[in-house]
Amino acid sequence: MTLTGLWGLLDALEPTKPPAHIPLVGVKASCLLLNTLAEVTITQRYKNTSSNPIQAIYIFPVDDGAAVNGFTAHLDQRTVRGIIQEKEQAKQEYKAALDAGHGAALLETAGPGALSVRLGNLAAGCEAEINLVYSTLCPVEESAVVLKVPTTIKHRYTPAAPFQASDAASAQPTYSSSVDYGLSLDADIYMPGAISTVSSSTHPLSVTNDPDDASHCQAKLGMENVAMDGDVIIRVKHSHLHEPIVFLSSQVDVDNGSGGLMLSFVPRFEELPQLRTEQLEFVFLVDCSGSMGCSLNRARSSPISQCRDALQLFLRSLPVGCLFNIVGFGSRYEKLFISSCRYDAASLEAATRYVQRLDSNMGGTEILAPLTDILLGSRISHSATWHDGMESEMPVLSRKLFLLTDGAVSNTQQVIQTVGGHAANTQVYAFGVGDSAAAALINGVARAGRGEPCFIRSGEAIDEKVITQLRKAVEPVLEDVAINWGVLGVEHQSPSNTNLAPMFNNTPYTVFALLSKESQHQ
Repeated sequence: MTLTGLWGLLDALEPTKPPAHIPLVGVKASCLLLNTLAEVTITQRYKNTSSNPIQAIYIFPVDDGAAVNGFTAHLDQRTVRGIIQEKEQAKQEYKAALDAGHGAALLETAGPGALSVRLGNLAAGCEAEINLVYSTLCPVEESAVVLKVPTTIKHRYTPAAPFQASDAASAQPTYSSSVDYGLSLDADIYMPGAISTVSSSTHPLSVTNDPDDASHCQAKLGMENVAMDGDVIIRVKHSHLHEPIVFLSSQVDVDNGSGGLMLSFVPRFEELPQLRTEQLEFVFLVDCSGSMGCSLNRARSSPISQCRDALQLFLRSLPVGCLFNIVGFGSRYEKLFISSCRYDAASLEAATRYVQRLDSNMGGTEILAPLTDILLGSRISHSATWHDGMESEMPVLSRKLFLLTDGAVSNTQQVIQTVGGHAANTQVYAFGVGDSAAAALINGVARAGRGEPCFIRSGEAIDEKVITQLRKAVEPVLEDVAINWGVLGVEHQSPSNTNLAPMFNNTPYTVFALLSKESQHQ
Protein backbone atom coordinates (compact mmCIF):
# COMPACT_ATOMS: atom_id res chain seq x y z
CA MET A 1 0.00 0.00 0.00
CA THR A 2 1.35 3.42 -0.87
CA LEU A 3 0.30 6.98 -0.25
CA THR A 4 1.08 9.41 -3.02
CA GLY A 5 0.26 12.77 -4.47
CA LEU A 6 -1.44 10.97 -7.32
CA TRP A 7 -2.13 13.21 -10.28
CA GLY A 8 -1.13 11.31 -13.36
CA LEU A 9 -1.52 9.37 -16.56
CA LEU A 10 -0.77 5.66 -16.62
CA ASP A 11 -0.01 3.68 -19.76
CA ALA A 12 -2.76 1.07 -19.98
CA LEU A 13 -2.17 -0.22 -23.50
CA GLU A 14 -0.59 -3.43 -22.20
CA PRO A 15 -2.63 -4.51 -19.16
CA THR A 16 -0.34 -7.48 -18.44
CA LYS A 17 2.55 -5.14 -17.62
CA PRO A 18 2.83 -2.70 -14.72
CA PRO A 19 1.50 0.71 -15.85
CA ALA A 20 4.18 3.20 -16.82
CA HIS A 21 3.85 6.77 -15.60
CA ILE A 22 3.66 9.45 -18.28
CA PRO A 23 5.61 12.61 -17.35
CA LEU A 24 3.47 15.44 -16.02
CA VAL A 25 4.65 18.78 -17.37
CA GLY A 26 2.54 21.13 -15.28
CA VAL A 27 -0.60 21.54 -13.14
CA LYS A 28 -2.70 24.68 -12.72
CA ALA A 29 -5.90 25.26 -10.74
CA SER A 30 -8.07 28.33 -11.37
CA CYS A 31 -10.89 28.92 -8.89
CA LEU A 32 -13.92 31.20 -8.94
CA LEU A 33 -15.48 31.53 -5.47
CA LEU A 34 -18.93 33.15 -5.10
CA ASN A 35 -19.73 33.06 -1.40
CA THR A 36 -19.99 29.28 -0.77
CA LEU A 37 -20.16 28.28 -4.45
CA ALA A 38 -16.90 27.40 -6.17
CA GLU A 39 -16.03 26.58 -9.77
CA VAL A 40 -12.61 25.00 -10.16
CA THR A 41 -10.79 24.54 -13.46
CA ILE A 42 -7.86 22.13 -13.46
CA THR A 43 -5.40 22.24 -16.36
CA GLN A 44 -2.67 19.62 -16.72
CA ARG A 45 -0.17 18.97 -19.46
CA TYR A 46 1.48 15.61 -20.18
CA LYS A 47 3.83 14.31 -22.82
CA ASN A 48 4.24 10.76 -24.09
CA THR A 49 8.02 10.50 -24.16
CA SER A 50 7.96 6.86 -25.24
CA SER A 51 8.45 5.66 -28.81
CA ASN A 52 5.05 3.93 -28.97
CA PRO A 53 1.40 5.06 -28.98
CA ILE A 54 -0.38 4.47 -25.70
CA GLN A 55 -3.78 4.38 -24.09
CA ALA A 56 -3.51 6.43 -20.92
CA ILE A 57 -5.49 6.48 -17.68
CA TYR A 58 -5.79 9.83 -15.96
CA ILE A 59 -6.69 9.80 -12.25
CA PHE A 60 -8.03 13.04 -10.77
CA PRO A 61 -9.03 13.89 -7.17
CA VAL A 62 -12.19 15.98 -6.68
CA ASP A 63 -14.02 17.35 -3.70
CA ASP A 64 -16.84 15.24 -2.27
CA GLY A 65 -20.15 16.20 -3.86
CA ALA A 66 -18.53 18.03 -6.77
CA ALA A 67 -20.39 18.21 -10.10
CA VAL A 68 -18.35 18.04 -13.30
CA ASN A 69 -19.27 20.93 -15.61
CA GLY A 70 -16.90 20.32 -18.47
CA PHE A 71 -14.09 18.17 -19.77
CA THR A 72 -11.78 18.89 -22.70
CA ALA A 73 -8.68 17.04 -23.88
CA HIS A 74 -6.29 18.60 -26.38
CA LEU A 75 -4.14 15.99 -28.14
CA ASP A 76 -1.66 17.81 -30.39
CA GLN A 77 -3.93 19.37 -33.03
CA ARG A 78 -7.10 17.56 -31.91
CA THR A 79 -9.65 18.64 -29.32
CA VAL A 80 -11.89 16.10 -27.60
CA ARG A 81 -14.90 17.52 -25.73
CA GLY A 82 -16.86 15.51 -23.19
CA ILE A 83 -20.60 14.85 -23.34
CA ILE A 84 -22.78 13.00 -20.81
CA GLN A 85 -23.95 9.54 -21.79
CA GLU A 86 -25.23 6.39 -20.10
CA LYS A 87 -22.20 4.48 -18.79
CA GLU A 88 -22.33 1.39 -21.03
CA GLN A 89 -23.12 3.43 -24.12
CA ALA A 90 -20.18 5.73 -23.42
CA LYS A 91 -17.82 2.75 -23.08
CA GLN A 92 -19.03 1.26 -26.35
CA GLU A 93 -18.53 4.51 -28.26
CA TYR A 94 -15.10 4.96 -26.73
CA LYS A 95 -14.04 1.47 -27.83
CA ALA A 96 -15.46 2.04 -31.31
CA ALA A 97 -13.45 5.25 -31.68
CA LEU A 98 -10.23 3.48 -30.67
CA ASP A 99 -10.90 0.59 -33.06
CA ALA A 100 -11.30 3.14 -35.84
CA GLY A 101 -7.93 4.70 -34.96
CA HIS A 102 -9.37 7.95 -33.62
CA GLY A 103 -8.45 9.80 -30.47
CA ALA A 104 -11.04 9.47 -27.71
CA ALA A 105 -11.53 10.10 -24.01
CA LEU A 106 -13.75 8.45 -21.39
CA LEU A 107 -14.45 10.02 -17.97
CA GLU A 108 -15.97 8.02 -15.11
CA THR A 109 -15.87 7.78 -11.33
CA ALA A 110 -12.93 5.96 -9.75
CA GLY A 111 -14.36 5.56 -6.28
CA PRO A 112 -15.28 8.24 -3.73
CA GLY A 113 -13.39 11.49 -4.28
CA ALA A 114 -11.75 10.53 -7.58
CA LEU A 115 -12.40 10.49 -11.31
CA SER A 116 -10.60 8.55 -14.00
CA VAL A 117 -10.16 9.54 -17.63
CA ARG A 118 -9.01 7.20 -20.37
CA LEU A 119 -7.22 8.81 -23.30
CA GLY A 120 -6.93 6.57 -26.34
CA ASN A 121 -4.31 6.56 -29.08
CA LEU A 122 -1.91 9.08 -27.55
CA ALA A 123 0.85 9.03 -30.17
CA ALA A 124 4.59 8.87 -29.44
CA GLY A 125 5.93 12.32 -28.62
CA CYS A 126 2.40 13.67 -28.37
CA GLU A 127 1.45 16.23 -25.74
CA ALA A 128 -1.91 16.09 -23.97
CA GLU A 129 -3.55 19.03 -22.20
CA ILE A 130 -6.48 18.10 -20.00
CA ASN A 131 -9.00 20.67 -18.75
CA LEU A 132 -11.58 19.60 -16.21
CA VAL A 133 -14.13 21.98 -14.68
CA TYR A 134 -16.17 21.13 -11.61
CA SER A 135 -18.45 22.99 -9.19
CA THR A 136 -18.71 22.38 -5.47
CA LEU A 137 -20.39 23.81 -2.40
CA CYS A 138 -17.90 25.03 0.19
CA PRO A 139 -18.53 24.47 3.90
CA VAL A 140 -18.43 27.17 6.55
CA GLU A 141 -16.07 26.47 9.43
CA GLU A 142 -15.49 28.81 12.35
CA SER A 143 -17.26 31.71 10.56
CA ALA A 144 -15.16 31.30 7.41
CA VAL A 145 -15.99 29.99 3.93
CA VAL A 146 -13.56 27.13 3.27
CA LEU A 147 -12.39 26.38 -0.28
CA LYS A 148 -10.59 23.04 -0.61
CA VAL A 149 -8.73 21.99 -3.75
CA PRO A 150 -7.78 18.29 -3.45
CA THR A 151 -4.31 17.35 -4.67
CA THR A 152 -3.96 13.83 -3.30
CA ILE A 153 -5.71 10.48 -3.47
CA LYS A 154 -5.21 8.31 -0.43
CA HIS A 155 -5.15 4.57 -1.01
CA ARG A 156 -8.01 2.97 0.89
CA TYR A 157 -7.90 -0.13 3.05
CA THR A 158 -10.02 -3.03 1.80
CA PRO A 159 -11.44 -5.20 4.61
CA ALA A 160 -10.23 -8.76 4.11
CA ALA A 161 -8.84 -11.51 6.37
CA PRO A 162 -8.82 -11.30 10.17
CA PHE A 163 -6.06 -9.25 11.74
CA GLN A 164 -2.56 -10.73 11.70
CA ALA A 165 0.67 -9.38 13.05
CA SER A 166 1.89 -8.46 9.58
CA ASP A 167 -1.18 -6.29 8.93
CA ALA A 168 0.13 -3.39 11.00
CA ALA A 169 3.22 -3.07 8.84
CA SER A 170 1.42 -3.54 5.54
CA ALA A 171 -1.10 -0.84 6.49
CA GLN A 172 1.66 1.75 6.89
CA PRO A 173 1.67 3.89 3.73
CA THR A 174 4.83 5.44 2.35
CA TYR A 175 5.20 8.75 0.56
CA SER A 176 7.80 10.09 -1.80
CA SER A 177 8.07 13.82 -2.46
CA SER A 178 10.76 13.48 -5.16
CA VAL A 179 8.68 14.64 -8.12
CA ASP A 180 9.61 17.07 -10.88
CA TYR A 181 6.35 19.00 -10.98
CA GLY A 182 4.20 21.12 -8.70
CA LEU A 183 0.99 23.09 -8.50
CA SER A 184 0.15 26.70 -9.31
CA LEU A 185 -3.21 28.05 -8.15
CA ASP A 186 -5.16 31.28 -8.33
CA ALA A 187 -8.59 32.22 -6.97
CA ASP A 188 -10.99 35.01 -7.91
CA ILE A 189 -13.09 35.63 -4.78
CA TYR A 190 -16.45 37.43 -4.53
CA MET A 191 -18.37 37.65 -1.23
CA PRO A 192 -21.75 39.20 -0.32
CA GLY A 193 -20.06 41.49 2.20
CA ALA A 194 -16.71 43.15 2.81
CA ILE A 195 -13.90 40.61 2.98
CA SER A 196 -11.98 40.82 6.25
CA THR A 197 -9.39 38.05 5.88
CA VAL A 198 -8.19 35.51 3.33
CA SER A 199 -5.84 32.92 4.79
CA SER A 200 -4.54 29.39 4.45
CA SER A 201 -3.29 26.97 7.08
CA THR A 202 -1.71 24.76 4.40
CA HIS A 203 0.11 27.09 1.99
CA PRO A 204 1.48 30.67 1.88
CA LEU A 205 -0.88 32.98 -0.02
CA SER A 206 -0.49 36.23 -1.92
CA VAL A 207 -3.71 38.28 -1.72
CA THR A 208 -4.58 41.34 -3.80
CA ASN A 209 -7.58 43.37 -2.63
CA ASP A 210 -9.83 45.19 -5.09
CA PRO A 211 -9.48 48.94 -4.29
CA ASP A 212 -12.96 49.62 -5.74
CA ASP A 213 -14.84 46.69 -4.21
CA ALA A 214 -14.28 45.48 -0.63
CA SER A 215 -16.19 42.28 -1.38
CA HIS A 216 -13.75 41.18 -4.10
CA CYS A 217 -10.14 40.05 -4.03
CA GLN A 218 -7.74 37.73 -5.81
CA ALA A 219 -5.47 35.18 -4.21
CA LYS A 220 -2.73 32.89 -5.43
CA LEU A 221 -0.19 30.57 -3.92
CA GLY A 222 2.80 32.43 -2.58
CA MET A 223 5.21 30.22 -4.53
CA GLU A 224 5.10 28.73 -8.02
CA ASN A 225 4.96 24.96 -8.42
CA VAL A 226 4.39 24.05 -4.77
CA ALA A 227 4.66 20.40 -3.75
CA MET A 228 1.39 18.49 -3.99
CA ASP A 229 1.75 16.85 -0.58
CA GLY A 230 -1.58 18.00 0.82
CA ASP A 231 -4.86 19.61 -0.19
CA VAL A 232 -4.95 23.39 -0.62
CA ILE A 233 -7.22 25.06 1.95
CA ILE A 234 -8.28 28.73 1.61
CA ARG A 235 -10.44 30.38 4.30
CA VAL A 236 -12.40 33.56 3.62
CA LYS A 237 -14.16 35.67 6.25
CA HIS A 238 -16.60 38.43 5.32
CA SER A 239 -19.12 40.73 7.01
CA HIS A 240 -22.38 39.24 5.68
CA LEU A 241 -21.90 35.57 6.51
CA HIS A 242 -25.03 35.28 8.65
CA GLU A 243 -27.44 37.07 6.30
CA PRO A 244 -29.89 35.10 4.09
CA ILE A 245 -28.76 34.94 0.47
CA VAL A 246 -30.44 33.75 -2.72
CA PHE A 247 -28.44 33.17 -5.90
CA LEU A 248 -30.43 33.03 -9.14
CA SER A 249 -28.85 31.52 -12.24
CA SER A 250 -28.21 34.15 -14.91
CA GLN A 251 -28.36 31.50 -17.65
CA VAL A 252 -32.06 30.66 -17.56
CA ASP A 253 -33.27 28.30 -20.28
CA VAL A 254 -36.99 29.05 -20.48
CA ASP A 255 -37.75 26.36 -23.05
CA ASN A 256 -36.07 23.53 -21.17
CA GLY A 257 -36.85 24.71 -17.64
CA SER A 258 -33.24 24.74 -16.41
CA GLY A 259 -33.27 27.95 -14.38
CA GLY A 260 -31.96 27.37 -10.88
CA LEU A 261 -31.46 29.09 -7.55
CA MET A 262 -29.64 28.54 -4.28
CA LEU A 263 -31.03 29.55 -0.89
CA SER A 264 -28.53 29.91 1.96
CA PHE A 265 -29.19 31.15 5.48
CA VAL A 266 -28.01 30.74 9.06
CA PRO A 267 -30.83 29.85 11.51
CA ARG A 268 -30.75 31.38 14.97
CA PHE A 269 -32.84 29.84 17.72
CA GLU A 270 -33.44 32.33 20.52
CA GLU A 271 -34.40 29.84 23.21
CA LEU A 272 -33.07 26.30 23.29
CA PRO A 273 -34.16 23.86 25.98
CA GLN A 274 -31.11 22.02 27.28
CA LEU A 275 -31.05 18.23 27.35
CA ARG A 276 -30.47 16.62 30.74
CA THR A 277 -26.81 15.67 30.81
CA GLU A 278 -27.41 12.45 32.75
CA GLN A 279 -29.50 11.23 29.81
CA LEU A 280 -26.74 11.81 27.25
CA GLU A 281 -24.27 9.17 26.10
CA PHE A 282 -21.08 10.10 24.21
CA VAL A 283 -19.15 7.37 22.39
CA PHE A 284 -15.83 8.17 20.70
CA LEU A 285 -14.89 5.74 17.91
CA VAL A 286 -11.19 6.31 17.16
CA ASP A 287 -9.27 5.04 14.12
CA CYS A 288 -6.01 3.44 15.30
CA SER A 289 -5.12 1.80 11.97
CA GLY A 290 -1.69 2.03 10.37
CA SER A 291 -2.62 4.87 8.01
CA MET A 292 -3.31 7.13 11.00
CA GLY A 293 0.40 7.24 11.78
CA CYS A 294 1.36 8.76 8.44
CA SER A 295 1.33 12.36 7.28
CA LEU A 296 1.74 13.38 3.64
CA ASN A 297 4.30 15.90 4.90
CA ARG A 298 6.62 14.48 7.54
CA ALA A 299 6.95 17.91 9.15
CA ARG A 300 3.23 17.86 10.05
CA SER A 301 1.52 16.08 12.91
CA SER A 302 0.24 12.59 12.23
CA PRO A 303 -3.54 12.01 12.30
CA ILE A 304 -3.31 9.81 15.41
CA SER A 305 -1.47 12.59 17.24
CA GLN A 306 -4.24 15.00 16.28
CA CYS A 307 -6.80 12.47 17.52
CA ARG A 308 -5.14 12.30 20.91
CA ASP A 309 -5.17 16.10 21.20
CA ALA A 310 -8.84 16.30 20.17
CA LEU A 311 -9.86 13.54 22.58
CA GLN A 312 -8.16 15.20 25.53
CA LEU A 313 -10.15 18.35 24.77
CA PHE A 314 -13.36 16.38 24.44
CA LEU A 315 -12.78 14.62 27.75
CA ARG A 316 -12.31 17.89 29.61
CA SER A 317 -15.39 19.46 28.03
CA LEU A 318 -18.01 16.75 28.55
CA PRO A 319 -20.98 17.66 30.76
CA VAL A 320 -20.72 16.24 34.26
CA GLY A 321 -23.00 13.28 34.85
CA CYS A 322 -23.24 12.09 31.24
CA LEU A 323 -22.23 8.62 30.11
CA PHE A 324 -19.23 8.09 27.83
CA ASN A 325 -16.93 5.49 26.33
CA ILE A 326 -13.96 5.30 23.94
CA VAL A 327 -13.51 2.58 21.33
CA GLY A 328 -10.23 2.21 19.43
CA PHE A 329 -10.29 0.21 16.22
CA GLY A 330 -8.14 -1.14 13.42
CA SER A 331 -8.28 -4.75 12.24
CA ARG A 332 -9.71 -5.39 15.72
CA TYR A 333 -11.27 -3.09 18.29
CA GLU A 334 -11.20 -2.54 22.02
CA LYS A 335 -13.36 -0.56 24.45
CA LEU A 336 -12.15 1.54 27.33
CA PHE A 337 -15.14 0.40 29.41
CA ILE A 338 -17.26 -2.71 28.89
CA SER A 339 -20.20 -0.33 28.52
CA SER A 340 -20.49 3.43 28.87
CA CYS A 341 -19.77 4.84 32.33
CA ARG A 342 -20.70 7.97 34.19
CA TYR A 343 -18.39 10.94 33.64
CA ASP A 344 -16.65 11.94 36.85
CA ALA A 345 -13.13 12.44 38.18
CA ALA A 346 -12.33 8.72 38.34
CA SER A 347 -13.56 7.86 34.85
CA LEU A 348 -11.85 10.97 33.44
CA GLU A 349 -8.53 9.83 34.90
CA ALA A 350 -8.93 6.37 33.37
CA ALA A 351 -9.87 7.83 29.99
CA THR A 352 -6.95 10.25 30.03
CA ARG A 353 -4.48 7.40 30.51
CA TYR A 354 -6.19 5.37 27.76
CA VAL A 355 -5.97 8.24 25.25
CA GLN A 356 -2.28 8.76 26.01
CA ARG A 357 -1.64 5.16 24.95
CA LEU A 358 -3.61 5.33 21.69
CA ASP A 359 -1.40 4.74 18.65
CA SER A 360 -1.61 3.73 14.99
CA ASN A 361 -0.78 0.10 15.75
CA MET A 362 -4.01 -1.83 15.14
CA GLY A 363 -3.56 -2.84 11.49
CA GLY A 364 -6.14 -2.14 8.78
CA THR A 365 -9.24 0.03 8.90
CA GLU A 366 -12.05 -2.38 9.85
CA ILE A 367 -14.69 0.12 10.85
CA LEU A 368 -17.90 -1.88 10.37
CA ALA A 369 -17.52 -4.29 13.33
CA PRO A 370 -17.04 -1.68 16.09
CA LEU A 371 -19.54 0.66 14.43
CA THR A 372 -22.22 -2.04 14.37
CA ASP A 373 -21.43 -3.00 17.97
CA ILE A 374 -22.03 0.58 19.10
CA LEU A 375 -25.15 1.16 16.99
CA LEU A 376 -26.80 -2.07 18.11
CA GLY A 377 -26.03 -1.42 21.77
CA SER A 378 -28.99 -0.73 24.02
CA ARG A 379 -29.56 2.86 25.02
CA ILE A 380 -30.08 1.62 28.56
CA SER A 381 -26.51 1.20 29.76
CA HIS A 382 -25.66 -2.13 31.32
CA SER A 383 -23.99 -2.44 34.68
CA ALA A 384 -20.27 -2.09 33.96
CA THR A 385 -17.34 -2.98 36.18
CA TRP A 386 -13.93 -1.51 35.35
CA HIS A 387 -10.49 -0.76 36.79
CA ASP A 388 -11.51 0.12 40.39
CA GLY A 389 -14.68 -1.96 40.64
CA MET A 390 -16.94 1.03 40.06
CA GLU A 391 -20.37 0.27 38.55
CA SER A 392 -22.65 2.48 36.50
CA GLU A 393 -26.21 2.00 35.27
CA MET A 394 -28.34 4.85 33.98
CA PRO A 395 -31.09 5.42 31.38
CA VAL A 396 -29.89 6.99 28.13
CA LEU A 397 -32.26 8.98 25.93
CA SER A 398 -29.78 10.36 23.42
CA ARG A 399 -26.59 8.74 22.09
CA LYS A 400 -23.96 10.87 20.34
CA LEU A 401 -21.29 9.02 18.36
CA PHE A 402 -18.08 10.88 17.47
CA LEU A 403 -16.08 9.15 14.72
CA LEU A 404 -12.44 10.22 14.34
CA THR A 405 -10.74 8.76 11.24
CA ASP A 406 -8.83 9.52 8.06
CA GLY A 407 -11.55 7.64 6.19
CA ALA A 408 -9.11 5.43 4.27
CA VAL A 409 -11.58 2.62 3.57
CA SER A 410 -12.92 1.10 0.37
CA ASN A 411 -16.38 0.17 1.73
CA THR A 412 -17.55 3.77 2.11
CA GLN A 413 -21.14 3.19 0.98
CA GLN A 414 -21.59 0.20 3.29
CA VAL A 415 -20.44 2.25 6.27
CA ILE A 416 -22.77 5.12 5.36
CA GLN A 417 -25.73 2.78 4.93
CA THR A 418 -25.04 1.16 8.30
CA VAL A 419 -25.08 4.55 10.02
CA GLY A 420 -28.26 5.58 8.20
CA GLY A 421 -30.02 2.44 9.32
CA HIS A 422 -29.63 3.51 12.97
CA ALA A 423 -30.10 7.27 12.59
CA ALA A 424 -33.25 7.22 14.73
CA ASN A 425 -31.25 6.04 17.76
CA THR A 426 -27.77 7.47 17.31
CA GLN A 427 -26.60 10.86 16.06
CA VAL A 428 -23.17 10.76 14.38
CA TYR A 429 -20.57 13.52 14.25
CA ALA A 430 -17.74 12.59 11.88
CA PHE A 431 -14.24 14.06 12.14
CA GLY A 432 -11.90 13.78 9.16
CA VAL A 433 -8.42 13.84 10.70
CA GLY A 434 -5.30 14.69 8.69
CA ASP A 435 -4.55 16.53 5.47
CA SER A 436 -6.02 13.90 3.14
CA ALA A 437 -9.06 12.66 5.05
CA ALA A 438 -11.66 11.08 2.76
CA ALA A 439 -14.42 13.68 2.52
CA ALA A 440 -16.84 11.22 0.91
CA LEU A 441 -16.89 9.07 4.06
CA ILE A 442 -16.86 11.94 6.56
CA ASN A 443 -19.64 13.93 4.89
CA GLY A 444 -21.65 10.82 4.06
CA VAL A 445 -21.57 9.39 7.58
CA ALA A 446 -22.49 12.74 9.17
CA ARG A 447 -25.33 13.24 6.71
CA ALA A 448 -26.70 9.72 7.23
CA GLY A 449 -26.37 10.02 11.00
CA ARG A 450 -28.16 13.41 11.23
CA GLY A 451 -25.00 14.99 12.57
CA GLU A 452 -22.32 17.32 11.29
CA PRO A 453 -18.96 16.74 9.58
CA CYS A 454 -15.74 18.39 10.73
CA PHE A 455 -12.17 18.30 9.43
CA ILE A 456 -9.05 18.59 11.59
CA ARG A 457 -6.06 19.45 9.42
CA SER A 458 -2.41 19.94 10.28
CA GLY A 459 -1.61 23.40 11.54
CA GLU A 460 -5.21 24.27 12.45
CA ALA A 461 -6.33 25.04 15.99
CA ILE A 462 -8.62 22.26 17.14
CA ASP A 463 -10.07 23.89 20.27
CA GLU A 464 -12.91 25.73 18.54
CA LYS A 465 -13.70 22.75 16.31
CA VAL A 466 -14.10 20.43 19.29
CA ILE A 467 -16.16 22.88 21.35
CA THR A 468 -18.41 23.73 18.39
CA GLN A 469 -19.22 20.10 17.61
CA LEU A 470 -19.79 19.27 21.27
CA ARG A 471 -22.12 22.25 21.61
CA LYS A 472 -24.15 21.03 18.64
CA ALA A 473 -24.37 17.60 20.20
CA VAL A 474 -25.86 18.83 23.48
CA GLU A 475 -28.27 21.36 21.96
CA PRO A 476 -31.59 20.25 20.45
CA VAL A 477 -31.84 20.42 16.66
CA LEU A 478 -34.78 21.27 14.44
CA GLU A 479 -36.04 18.07 12.79
CA ASP A 480 -38.60 17.49 10.01
CA VAL A 481 -37.55 20.65 8.17
CA ALA A 482 -39.51 21.70 5.06
CA ILE A 483 -39.07 24.64 2.67
CA ASN A 484 -42.16 26.54 1.52
CA TRP A 485 -41.38 28.50 -1.65
CA GLY A 486 -44.68 30.40 -1.59
CA VAL A 487 -45.72 31.90 -4.93
CA LEU A 488 -42.36 31.01 -6.46
CA GLY A 489 -42.93 27.98 -8.66
CA VAL A 490 -40.32 25.27 -8.01
CA GLU A 491 -40.27 22.03 -10.01
CA HIS A 492 -37.45 20.31 -8.15
CA GLN A 493 -35.70 20.86 -4.82
CA SER A 494 -32.41 19.36 -3.66
CA PRO A 495 -32.40 17.97 -1.08
CA SER A 496 -36.13 17.34 -1.18
CA ASN A 497 -38.24 18.20 1.86
CA THR A 498 -38.30 14.53 2.84
CA ASN A 499 -34.48 14.38 2.81
CA LEU A 500 -33.53 17.71 4.37
CA ALA A 501 -30.91 17.49 7.10
CA PRO A 502 -31.59 18.59 10.68
CA MET A 503 -31.14 22.30 11.28
CA PHE A 504 -28.49 23.30 13.82
CA ASN A 505 -28.38 26.63 15.59
CA ASN A 506 -25.97 29.13 13.97
CA THR A 507 -25.01 26.63 11.26
CA PRO A 508 -25.34 27.56 7.54
CA TYR A 509 -28.17 25.80 5.71
CA THR A 510 -28.30 25.53 1.91
CA VAL A 511 -31.01 24.30 -0.46
CA PHE A 512 -31.06 24.22 -4.28
CA ALA A 513 -34.11 24.41 -6.56
CA LEU A 514 -35.08 24.39 -10.24
CA LEU A 515 -37.67 26.96 -11.30
CA SER A 516 -40.78 26.10 -13.27
CA LYS A 517 -41.14 27.57 -16.76
CA GLU A 518 -43.91 29.86 -15.51
CA SER A 519 -41.67 31.32 -12.81
CA GLN A 520 -38.85 31.88 -15.29
CA HIS A 521 -41.16 33.89 -17.57
CA GLN A 522 -42.12 36.04 -14.59
